[in-house]
Parts: sequence; structure tokens; C-alpha cells
Amino acid sequence: MVMDLRQAFAGLLTLSMFMMLGNMVKKDHFDSLDVNIPATAVGQYGAVGVTGQSLATVSHLSKGHSQGLKPCWNPPALKEAEQSKGFVIFSLTNGPEYHLSQVADAVVVARYLGATLVLPDIRSSKPGYKMNFGDIYDVNKFINSLGGFVRVTKAQPPQVSHGKVALVKVPNRPSERYILTKIQPIFKSMGVLKIESYFPSINVTMEEEKKNLDSLACQAMFGSLQLQPELQEVADSMIHKLRTWSQNLNGEFVAVDLRTEESVMPPAKKGKFLNSESSEIEKAIDFYICSHSDVIVASVPGLWYDNVFGVRIGFGKTQILVPDEIKSTSASPFDYISPYVSQRTHFAYSCFCEFHEPHA
Repeated sequence: MVMDLRQAFAGLLTLSMFMMLGNMVKKDHFDSLDVNIPATAVGQYGAVGVTGQSLATVSHLSKGHSQGLKPCWNPPALKEAEQSKGFVIFSLTNGPEYHLSQVADAVVVARYLGATLVLPDIRSSKPGYKMNFGDIYDVNKFINSLGGFVRVTKAQPPQVSHGKVALVKVPNRPSERYILTKIQPIFKSMGVLKIESYFPSINVTMEEEKKNLDSLACQAMFGSLQLQPELQEVADSMIHKLRTWSQNLNGEFVAVDLRTEESVMPPAKKGKFLNSESSEIEKAIDFYICSHSDVIVASVPGLWYDNVFGVRIGFGKTQILVPDEIKSTSASPFDYISPYVSQRTHFAYSCFCEFHEPHA
């Protein structure tokens, strides 16, 4: 794999961060535990440095987690008069970090067009290979969570088999004005749209316009996608195993660009999930575990980290470290908390409200 200078530098910073964590273990900031986990090659997310099953167990860094936040979105209910006879179809591609954003875009577009949203399939990077939505995600959870906000159907509209579908590329988090001026005319003409989200480096959509869409986007991003029951059970069992390895440290662990390994997955499930023709299931499990670890160390910025961080913020798991140059041997990991958390700049903070215990 070819690495650019930015990736290489990020790798060095990540290694430095782990050296700092190691020093803190020696200084009794953490209790130590030796776990022999084989490293793997740099994975598909472009991360550099400590990768694969790179875990550090800790006993104190994750102290002081805030409680899970409560959703504060409240999308307006769908009125029958707003419903048209048209459809919006889309596919989930490129892994779970994109899935969250793709679902949000599709839900917002379908709602503003008054269209019925068709349950998506899942496409892998392997040309021509696709999976059913239910192979990874809980279909009932998806449909029920969006009930009242947008109509969802499992059936493909007949226009699809006839090839009468317009393909429209949509910038991530489109504004109402963009949808009504750029997309609606095509929808009225064709009746069925297939949308593909793209992620411009600079989104020209005005932030003020986006605020009107945040409620729908929040529901879609953080309230609709859940692993299907069997896969959820597997992922939870893997987390349990990681915590068992760390049982002398209160069962806590740090994840760094986690990749699934045979040593973590239950033997009975390896044939089904690790020998799959697609890596999509492994990506989904990686995303889930990194979203639920006690601490995560980021290396290269990107959508994967953005959306993992968003899910973690909702859970109250805000111990998110960003590698940087370590200027002092006495530095603490708390000095490297992501600005997404320390400055509350992440999009997720517009979706969740602080949870406060009721007064006695």
C-alpha cells in the first residue's frame, strides 16, 4: 500500500501516542496487562502505524465517562397530503461509516419530495456483488424507526425493472433549497429517483439552511441502523471477550483502527462471517466495536472517524484521543481529547441533549 506523507506522519503520531500510554502504565497511571494479540497489515481505512488488533488496556483513562445522551431531535410527523406516488431508491456502499450518511441523505430527500423510500441493498467494493439490507442491519428496526417521518417499502417499484430510473448525485447533507431546486424537477418528471451521495471537500450548502434538516438527519443517522440480531450477538460476544482479556483492569480497552481477527470471533461464527465473499460484515463489526470501546485513538481524519465519533458521543463514550506531537514526558492522554468533544464541534451535539439525573 502506498502511503502519502500525511498518512506517514499520522502513523508516527499514533505510535508516539502509544509510547506515551506505555510510559503511563510504567508510572502507575494505568495498571498493566500483557495480552498477546498478533498485529495485522494496514487495513482498508488508510490508517497507519498501530493497526490491526492494536489494543491497549487501561483502568483509569476511561473514568469519568459522561452518561449516554438522550436524543433531542423531533422530526415533524408526515402528513398524508405530503405523500406522493414516487419513490427514492439508493444503495449502501463503502462501509458503515458511509452508510450512516447515505441513509440520512436518502431520508431527507425522500421526505422533502414526499416520496416513498425503498429499503436499500448493500454494495461492496467487489464489482457486481451485493447483499440484502437484512444481512447486516435489522430491517424492522429501520422501518419502525422511520415510521411517521417517511414511508418505507421493501418492494422495488416496477420502473426499476423497466430501467426507467433517473440517477441523481446528491451532496452529503443537502439543503431544502438544493432538494427543491435541483432534485424535485427531475423527480416530478421521472417519478423514481436513484440517489448517490457524494462527499465534497467543501460543502457549499449554508449551515443555516442545514439546521432545518438536522432533525430528520439525526433520526436517520443515529436512530435507524442497528445490526441484525445474530450479528449483534456476535459483535457483543467479541466485546465481551476483549473485556475478559482486560478483567484485571475493570474490563476496559482502547481501540485503534480495530480490525476483526479470528482470535476474537466465536469459533462457531467464523465460517459464516469471516469467510464471507464480502468484507462488509467485518467492516460493520469493526465499526460497532470501535463505537463501544472505552477509549479510541484516531490516526487519519476522515468520515470513518467522524461517524464513529458521532455514535460514541451519543453513547457518552467521549474518551476520543487524537495523536499529536508529545511535547512533554509528563503529558496526559487527557491533553489529546478530540476537539470534537472538548469544543463540542461535532454534528452529533446538535442531535443529542445532555442527560441529567432527576433530582431526588
